Amino acid sequence: MNVAAPGRARAPFDRLHEIAKALMRQGRLEEALPSALLLAAEDRPLRTAILISAVRGLERPFLWRGAGTSSAAVQQALERAHRAHAALAGGGEPLPRPEPGYTCIPLVGAAEDVLGTLQLQWDGEPGEADQGFAAAFADLLAIAMDRVSREEAIRQLYLQAQRATRAREDLLSTVSHDLKNLVSAVRVNLTLLQRVAELQAQEKPRAALVRIQRSAERMGRLIQDLLDTASVEAESLSVEPRRLEVAPLLAEALEAAAPMAGTRSIQLRLDVASSLPAVHADAARLQQVFANLLSNAIKFSPDGGTIVIRARPSFNAVTFSVEDRGPGIGEDDRPHLFDRFWRARRATGVGYGLGLFIVKGIVKAHGGQVWVESAVGTGSTFFFTVPAAEVEPLHVSPP
Repeated sequence: MNVAAPGRARAPFDRLHEIAKALMRQGRLEEALPSALLLAAEDRPLRTAILISAVRGLERPFLWRGAGTSSAAVQQALERAHRAHAALAGGGEPLPRPEPGYTCIPLVGAAEDVLGTLQLQWDGEPGEADQGFAAAFADLLAIAMDRVSREEAIRQLYLQAQRATRAREDLLSTVSHDLKNLVSAVRVNLTLLQRVAELQAQEKPRAALVRIQRSAERMGRLIQDLLDTASVEAESLSVEPRRLEVAPLLAEALEAAAPMAGTRSIQLRLDVASSLPAVHADAARLQQVFANLLSNAIKFSPDGGTIVIRARPSFNAVTFSVEDRGPGIGEDDRPHLFDRFWRARRATGVGYGLGLFIVKGIVKAHGGQVWVESAVGTGSTFFFTVPAAEVEPLHVSPP
């Protein structure tokens, strides 16, 4: 019994296995191809092996040449390979006539598209085993190139989506800025008209002007929210942090929210630790955070209810919280609360789902964190942290 024969029979499969590992190894395919061609040529009567690819990023031909192969022979082989590829890709050229010792194998992808051609030149006529090996090698190349082609297509789609997103955000930013200027002009002229109405003691025109003023203010807030949303998405939200004492911040936030709470007889209560460090933050941006959280708490609190604003020292930071006794937030809704344009099912129809998205962006720009604790029927508590003044913030977006 000849035990050497099975070993020799397995050698081509071992070689193909090594080639497959080289081609599928993580990294760029063009870096693996020379090694694959070299492995394919070992122990084979090959003179040249040339891969012509139609896959983006693999445009140049990949060549292996055997020892003693002249430059003229290589150039001639390249020309034949290019002609064969043009013919297979539908270039209108006739397929080169078979020549002794010459094999041209099309590399076909999963979508039946021609990914390239593999040309092999042999010393003499290749045997059946050599032809089978070449066909298997071509299949491995086609699989690897098909993967690269799909990855490139996905990358191009991603780039197109990114470009479309940037174009949309640029348009949104431009339009919002223009609208902001127009609304500012409206408000200035409204102020002048209100003064005229007051001087003339005309009550009806004055009431109408007040309604227009309120509408202009709402438009201004919405436009500013759109601008902030675009900045948060682009991770370019401007903050100008400085050392701030906590007590004045909270006093200003409560003063701003008091009129809205008073219309519903809602009490705003402070629960502040006796000793709090100063924070490193942008005062105007923190007031935006408080305004959004308090307006939501007032919106969802019952008439005559209580909202508690707390401040506690935590590790290298101050943790603020706003607690309401509203209907609470369901488990399915909580993961989406800070998503852009998302509104919970409990929403009353007012708002566009931008407030909490902006809150998260502002807190993140300060290097803090924001989260919520809630359950249906027990109310909600929104928490956020701000770095203490003595601690360098983890991340602050440049203005």
